[in-house]
Amino acid sequence: MASLPTYNATKVAVLSLSPSQAGYVEVSGPEPWVWVESSLPVSLTRFREPGFSFDFSISHDGERGLALAPRLPFTAVTRDLAGTGETSSVWTLTFVTSLTSKSPAPNVYMVRSPSPWSGSTNTPFTNRMNSGDESILIEDLTSASASWVLNPNGSTYDLVYEFDFLTTADNYLGSASFFPLSSSIRPFFDLINSSTWNGLVQFHLDAESAISMSVSSVVFSGNVHDWHTGVFGLPLRDRGRATHCYITGEPYFSTTAVQDGYRDNVLVHSDNYDPADSLDTDFFTPPPGEGVVDDEITDVE
Repeated sequence: MASLPTYNATKVAVLSLSPSQAGYVEVSGPEPWVWVESSLPVSLTRFREPGFSFDFSISHDGERGLALAPRLPFTAVTRDLAGTGETSSVWTLTFVTSLTSKSPAPNVYMVRSPSPWSGSTNTPFTNRMNSGDESILIEDLTSASASWVLNPNGSTYDLVYEFDFLTTADNYLGSASFFPLSSSIRPFFDLINSSTWNGLVQFHLDAESAISMSVSSVVFSGNVHDWHTGVFGLPLRDRGRATHCYITGEPYFSTTAVQDGYRDNVLVHSDNYDPADSLDTDFFTPPPGEGVVDDEITDVE
C-alpha cells in the first residue's frame, strides 16, 4: 500500500492572546448607552459593563508573508490535523483583578455571535439582554467560587476559567431567553467551526450588586492549528492539488477524493464519506391488492 502524503499543516502553536479590543458600556443616565473604547485597566461597577475581544486573526506564510486562513483554536486532538506527540489541552481565560477579597458580584459571559463592539447596538449590555445574540452566562460568581484564584502577588485575586470546546451549553447557566441552554449546543466548538466565523472570541462582565473592581489584564491562552501551506511526499507526476475536505476542512490530496453519497456532486475525503439517504433511495412498493375492492357491497353510499 502506498504511503499517504505528509501535510506540513500539522504545526501546533501555543497562543497567549491579549484583548484586541477592550472597553465598556455605562448603563446609567439617558440612553443611548454606547460602547466606550478603552485601554486596560477597565473598571467593573454596578452600572459599568466591560467587554473584551480576542482576535485569532489569520496565519501567514512565514517566508513571503502571504495570508492563508484563520488560525483554529482547539482543545482536543483531531485526526490528520494533529501534530506528532500532541495532547489535548484546555483554553484558559484569566482576568487579573484589583480585588483583595473574593466577591459574589460579577457575572461572566461569552458571546455566541461575536462582532466588534461599537455604538449602542453592539455592546456587552445589548449582547447580555438581546435574545437574538444570546450571550451565555458562564458563571454567576459567589465568594466560594473556585474561579477565584489568588494572584502570585499574594494579595489580589484573579478570575480563571478553563474551557473544553466540546462542553455542551447545558453545563453553563443559560442566556437571556433560554434557561437552561440545549445540550445540542457546543458554544465554543460551534463558533470556531462556523463557516462565517470572523476570528473573534468575546467575553464580558456585569455586576449584580455594587462593586468597584478593575481588570488590569486579560489573557486567553491555548493551542491553535496553523493552516497548511502545502504537502510533501507525493508520488511523482501525480496530477492533483492539495485541497480541503468539504465536511471537516482537513487537508488532503484531490486525487484521493470520493463522491459523497449523501451530498450530490460533493467530493470529500474518503474517511468522511456519508452514505445516501435511505429515504431518497428506498421506495415503498404497495402490495398488488392495495386499492382493490373485493367484497359483496355494491354501493357504499
